[in-house]
Amino acid sequence: MSGGPFSCFSKQGILLLLLSNFHYGVGVSSYLSFHKTVGDSVEIPAGLEGQNVTIMQWKYRGKDIVEFNSEVVYSRGSQFDGRLELNVINFSLTIRKLTLQDSGEFLVTAETDKQIPAKAVTLQVHAGALILESPAYPITEGDSVTLRCANSYQETNPNPRVDFYKDGVLIRNETTGEMNIPAVSKSDEGFYKCKSNEGESPESWVTVRGSVVFISLLPRLLCGLLVVSPFLLVSIVLMIKCCRARGLCSTVKSPQDELPSDDVIKQTESSM
Repeated sequence: MSGGPFSCFSKQGILLLLLSNFHYGVGVSSYLSFHKTVGDSVEIPAGLEGQNVTIMQWKYRGKDIVEFNSEVVYSRGSQFDGRLELNVINFSLTIRKLTLQDSGEFLVTAETDKQIPAKAVTLQVHAGALILESPAYPITEGDSVTLRCANSYQETNPNPRVDFYKDGVLIRNETTGEMNIPAVSKSDEGFYKCKSNEGESPESWVTVRGSVVFISLLPRLLCGLLVVSPFLLVSIVLMIKCCRARGLCSTVKSPQDELPSDDVIKQTESSM
């Protein structure tokens, strides 16, 4: 049975992530995603190893489910009654006998001798055996990404034949259980799933973002233009004024300039 975090999002997982981001804002430092099957157990890490924790809480969808303040206190009446276990050493949370209703977002907060942001974890419980592992974070265009079709009942799959789908359309057949995209583009963004003789995985969303370098340089470029533009404008105005003062910029010709050279000579002789 696979025990580590599977970094992929289903449609429900994406919605939970967006809602949590809106609710908690920038105070949430990181996101993890776990995919498990009904009946499994999962240990959700708190990331508090080695910290001098005085008070900490685990919340599920915004409601307290367990708290540590010199002793462990489990909230009564929650859907996890009798299925939770808090590790008082690293404050990880173990949930046994998972059900489909256990899917959702878990948030861990803690007070220590230094400020620690809250950490959010998304748990997805599935009824099937197959799970598509994909990055939980946006992929930058040009990067490489590997999607893996895993069986939650086996540690390793014996090179199964797997069909990979994007947005419901078959795109590739693999015998290794993995599909690699060497250079991701925006067109690769979408919902992916895998199928084999063992069943079908839930869909997982893959997000592709543009070049980070361009995004990071754009504000600097705009800032530079705003700083340089006034000096450039003043310089042009001064050059024009100086040019006009010296008579170099005059485009108006005198009447004599407009006469042919012979006419000018005759006009000069007559004046004499």
